[in-house]
Amino acid sequence: MHVVRAEKAIESEATPVAVADYDELSRRIEDGDTSFVLLNVLPRAAFESGRIPTSLNLPLSELAERAGEVLPVRDQETVVYWPSARCPLA
Repeated sequence: MHVVRAEKAIESEATPVAVADYDELSRRIEDGDTSFVLLNVLPRAAFESGRIPTSLNLPLSELAERAGEVLPVRDQETVVYWPSARCPLA
């Protein structure tokens, strides 16, 4: 997995997570890079209203039951995105 930078969640003392750079993701999408999955975990309506091209939707409430169906390649780089740092799923 390529890590652009790692930082702690804004309002949490959680373990640092990889944070992808917007410009890098934009370039990878424009280049047709299929080596990663761009995943949105918001409810479907929110996903559809602000969908990033090529991204997949797997609502957090369905993650356990549908992850294998939506994300069949377990070791593929997966980038999870949300609309803002204030999002409760962030």
